[in-house]
Amino acid sequence: MPARSLPTDPRSTDRSQALVEPFFHDVVSADGTVLKAWTNDPDCRIEGPVVLLCNGLGTNAWTMPALLRPDCGVRIVSWNHRGVGGSERPADPDHVGVDCFVEDALAVMDAHGIESCAVMGWSIGVNTMFQLAFDHPERVRGLFAVAGVPGDTFATMFEVLHLPDR
Repeated sequence: MPARSLPTDPRSTDRSQALVEPFFHDVVSADGTVLKAWTNDPDCRIEGPVVLLCNGLGTNAWTMPALLRPDCGVRIVSWNHRGVGGSERPADPDHVGVDCFVEDALAVMDAHGIESCAVMGWSIGVNTMFQLAFDHPERVRGLFAVAGVPGDTFATMFEVLHLPDR
C-alpha cells in the first residue's frame, strides 16, 4: 500500500488520507537486542537535514505525525524502545536505561549510514539525546529538547513536591 499523507488543510474534515505509514526495519543494538527502527524516507529522497528522533518511552512513530510526511523537509530516523512496538526485550533485564538507549541510537544511526546529525528528544528521549551528545559529541550536530529535562528525569519532576524544613 502506498504511503498516505496528512491533509494539507488542517481544517479539512476528510481524514481518509490522515495516516502516514513509516518504513519499519530491524536494527541490532550493541548488546544484540533487535530493535524495530523506522524512517519517513527509506529511499533517502528528502533533501533536508537528517534528524534522529529519540522518542519517549513507549511512544510510536505516529506520536508526531507531521514528521512522517514525505514533504516535511527533514529525513527522520528513529526506533521503538526495547520491549515495545516490535522491538525485542533485551536478554539481560538490566539493559534498559539511558546508557542502553544511547547504544540503540548509535545502532540506528549506523544502520542508516549517518555519521552525525541533529537530534531531537522527547520525554526520556531528552535524556538519551543529551547523554548521546555527552558521550559522542562528534555524532551530534545540534539538539532539540521537547517536554523533557537533562539528567535524572524523575528527581527533577518530583523536586517541586519537596517541602521546606520548617
